[in-house]
Amino acid sequence: MEAVFKSALQYNKALEINAMPDRLDLKDIHIQRAQKLGVTLVMGTDAHALAHLKFMTFWYGVARRGWCQPEQILNTRPLKEILKMLGRH
Repeated sequence: MEAVFKSALQYNKALEINAMPDRLDLKDIHIQRAQKLGVTLVMGTDAHALAHLKFMTFWYGVARRGWCQPEQILNTRPLKEILKMLGRH
């Protein structure tokens, strides 16, 4: 995971906290480490059907166990800030 974090930083990429229960790629310890290194995180539902939206509680739980605050998640920020971070105006 350390190599993934360093690559994300090097190439200015965000890592997804995935909500699908059978995925949950980033675990709480990974989220803590990513934050410590300054890696940008995003929340994703991975929803392929309306019923999948109920799984958002999973990413919320993992993010909280990783001590994430809303301001540390890219897609919880105001649109202008997101566009600025993406290099778009």
